[in-house]
Amino acid sequence: MSHDETVQSSRNGHHSADVASSPDPEVAPKAERRRFTAEYKLRILTEADACTKHGEIGALLRREGLYRSHLDK
Repeated sequence: MSHDETVQSSRNGHHSADVASSPDPEVAPKAERRRFTAEYKLRILTEADACTKHGEIGALLRREGLYRSHLDK
């Protein structure tokens, strides 16, 4: 951008940097924590205990959308 274009842009109240660095005014809603019923927890733990082959627990966790730390708690 030439000096003349910059001056003209300033007069119009527009700067290319202003547009790119403007924060998004929309605020994302806070995510809710998941809650697991006692029945669900028991089912998952029973299934995890039944896993005997390599990779079965990982497959179970991926299928249920869980993390390994969920089994430790």
